[in-house]
Amino acid sequence: MIVIGTDTHKRTHALGAVDAGTGRVRGGREITADEAGHLAAVRWARELDDERVWAIEDCRHVSRRLEQALIAAGERVVRVAPHRMGASRRGERTPGKSDEIDALAIARAVVKDGVDAFPAAYLDERAMQIRLLSDHRSDLVADRTRMQNRVRWHLLALCPDLEASLKPRSLDRSGQLDRIDRRCEA
Repeated sequence: MIVIGTDTHKRTHALGAVDAGTGRVRGGREITADEAGHLAAVRWARELDDERVWAIEDCRHVSRRLEQALIAAGERVVRVAPHRMGASRRGERTPGKSDEIDALAIARAVVKDGVDAFPAAYLDERAMQIRLLSDHRSDLVADRTRMQNRVRWHLLALCPDLEASLKPRSLDRSGQLDRIDRRCEA
């Protein structure tokens, strides 16, 4: 089994994997703090070991999206309070502070104290429902935007003067749509 420590930031996350039995470094990398980066992290971790636990520094305002993506992918995640890896960081042979050192310190704190000593991260049912509704709304808004853009392109080809008279975001109003409909029927 491996423990993957994560040092999270707004734009990137540093990952450091250690063997759960020995604390020996198994790998490290940096990912972008977006959906593509989260998926890359899961693929990378699955190549390292079949059994793994993610140890995320508990800074939920920065780590929440990564935590949610990992849980949604079926990964086991524990939260590590920032003060819990201080001793581990001091024990590193490399002087100074870096994201890689912090990620390894987080992983080694979990190895030292045991996975069960840390609270497990989870998504409650209500949060999942809200997330699904939010995702659905985002899809609907994107669909509406695509349709409005298509209408404007068609108007540009068919009635350029009408398209030029439309203000930005005016296709959200039914009055404008009725006006376009009347003009196209004529």
